[in-house]
Amino acid sequence: MQQVHPGREILRTALDAVADTPGLLALCERPDPVTLGEVGQSLDKIVLYADPESGVRVRLHVFWNGCDDLPHNHRWTFASMVLKGHFRHFMYGDQGTDDDGAFPLPFTALHARTERQGTTYALHHRMMHVLIAEENTVSLVIRGPAVKDYSFLVDTKTGERVYHFGADKESPEKEARKKMTPETLRDLAAKFSEWGLF
Repeated sequence: MQQVHPGREILRTALDAVADTPGLLALCERPDPVTLGEVGQSLDKIVLYADPESGVRVRLHVFWNGCDDLPHNHRWTFASMVLKGHFRHFMYGDQGTDDDGAFPLPFTALHARTERQGTTYALHHRMMHVLIAEENTVSLVIRGPAVKDYSFLVDTKTGERVYHFGADKESPEKEARKKMTPETLRDLAAKFSEWGLF
């Protein structure tokens, strides 16, 4: 039997509790099939811990097949560690001071590197970046509190911004499409065991 690192046992204990914790389960997300082409990424987000006072959350991200990201920023600053797989990471720099209008083309990365298993990195919420993940890549993400109402992606063909707001601003229909069920979560936990992750 494969030995699991003690730190990962903590993650497994937290993961096993999510399906029975309605507040955490409600924060977990599946890819939205309707907006997947617009967003350009296919990943599950499992919330292991959420502090309602500070807004800090600990999440697992599972990148599935066909993840073809678009340059984007976030509503929060975060740190991440690759637990399984790897991805190419392209960084475009600060989003700039102007939040309106299109970006000049070509929209070119300033830096690129490969984030492999065990790699950690942190990004400020204004940093524009792209992840191109290997199939079934898993990362642990510690995200800070949201500091703005929206983030955006950049259409690299037009330079136009595609805005995304927090879940509390989404329609009930979209929220329902992204909902993760306890059964789905348990299937993911079984997949993690199969991969020897937890």
